[in-house]
Amino acid sequence: MRITTTQVADTIATLESIAGDLGAVYDLDAKLRSAERPDGYRRSVRPMEGSRASTDDDGETLPGHSDPTGSTVVALVDGRSSGVRGEVAVLTTALAEVIALVRQADGARARALEPDRAHVVPEGCRNHAAHDLGWEPVQALGRCRWCREFFLSEGSDAPRSLLEARARGQRISERDVDQALAHRRSKRARARRRKAG
Repeated sequence: MRITTTQVADTIATLESIAGDLGAVYDLDAKLRSAERPDGYRRSVRPMEGSRASTDDDGETLPGHSDPTGSTVVALVDGRSSGVRGEVAVLTTALAEVIALVRQADGARARALEPDRAHVVPEGCRNHAAHDLGWEPVQALGRCRWCREFFLSEGSDAPRSLLEARARGQRISERDVDQALAHRRSKRARARRRKAG
């Protein structure tokens, strides 16, 4: 299957449309959430049907308060709010996936257009090169963006297992990082590094 430049341009136009409306979507969601609590109280502490009836000065029971307009508005807001909340969740999840996939596609594009050996080859990520995982453009410190951020946060280069998982499009969790770096953080590994250094 081949993707055409027209399909890419259409996708970009759609993303630009989403970007233009994203603030309005989040504002609507925030307004509907605040409208769910017009009196400032959680629903669980609002008076319910069956509450003790009010009485007048003579002890006669007063008729119950009725607000059909308010009840209708609350019902409409509740229905609209839950629908918008669901759509905002779908929108946020889908955009997170799109952003991850676009980054993955950009890396694949850069690797596919890796310069020929006949031309001057720009510097590639030294961590990817050390693991024979292809060419990635360097951002800083001789590393690609992801490897640089990993190095700054963990104090060491990402191991091959994490780079391969990332290339497959997997999400890298803190647990994955801890497991991959467990041997480097062990007492024996630290002792060997001290002895070697």
